[in-house]
Amino acid sequence: IYPLTEMLHLSGEMSEYQFHYQGYSYYDEKRNLYEVELDNLEENKKEVIRTKENFITYRSLSPGIYRFSVRFRNAKGVWSDKVIGVNFTVSKPFYYQIYFYFGLVFIVSMLVLLIQNEFSQLRSKRQLEKRIIRTSAVLETTENERRRITRDLHDGLGQLLASAKMKVELIKRSKRIEGDELDDAADLILQARKEMSKIIHDLHPTELDKYGLAIAIKKMCEEISNRTSININCDLSNYTKIEKKNFEIMVYRIIQEAVSNIIKHADASNIQIKAVKSESMVEISIIDDGKGFEFRGIDNLDEKGMGLLNMYERTNILGGKFTIKTAINKGTAIIIKIPV
Repeated sequence: IYPLTEMLHLSGEMSEYQFHYQGYSYYDEKRNLYEVELDNLEENKKEVIRTKENFITYRSLSPGIYRFSVRFRNAKGVWSDKVIGVNFTVSKPFYYQIYFYFGLVFIVSMLVLLIQNEFSQLRSKRQLEKRIIRTSAVLETTENERRRITRDLHDGLGQLLASAKMKVELIKRSKRIEGDELDDAADLILQARKEMSKIIHDLHPTELDKYGLAIAIKKMCEEISNRTSININCDLSNYTKIEKKNFEIMVYRIIQEAVSNIIKHADASNIQIKAVKSESMVEISIIDDGKGFEFRGIDNLDEKGMGLLNMYERTNILGGKFTIKTAINKGTAIIIKIPV
């Protein structure tokens, strides 16, 4: 025990405070008695305890200034005339400090923001999943409708045109009509049938169902080379067929849309199409040397950019990444990466 003039500084973060003292007597020490007094000098509160123990423990002392003192009584009941003790302060624990509350408010605010952000992302994810499901259903319905129209054109109108052509030729032979009328009629029917075949192929290429994406794209490239002056190079040697439902028809539509845009708008001389399949990814590139354009992001596309938007949406449905690199007079490169 220190003299009363001393001052101790104790941390407010301690859970208990224990004081030890000892009175000496030549008589029966078991009958010694101590009177312990604790004064809270700031709150004018006093606590007096008499005990035979030579120590005392205080728990959860509030921050403030205290005086601890003790008197001793021996076995004969004689009290010492000297009071010994110590003055001490209990500091404020960290959770009493203003910065702690600011920090706590900050942490709670951040947690609330994180939770709100998680819920917002979860809602956005669910909305995106719903939109993808709806879009996939619409696209699947569209593809089914294209298949139906293809069958109807082939089985209905196609057969009628073929029969009409045969009958015109039969009339020409049987009547021995000379002149250009029947020849012109037969030529028109033949042209109509070729145009119908082209429409059927554009609606749903039969090579895609029979042989897969690589053959269908090569067939597309051959037809473009035959009917345009564009030099088109298709490299699908590192691509193998993917059986995932609607995957190849969606990729075919993306490439078909890209090539159609190049033919209509790019004024290009060369097109390069390349597809590479790895264990986890399919990467497709469609590159042209055309006039390019100013691209300010998918969200800023107008009605003229509906083709690009369709490619972007189809890529999103497949869970892929759609990238455009272009500039005026610098050509255009479309890079598509799709997980498999």
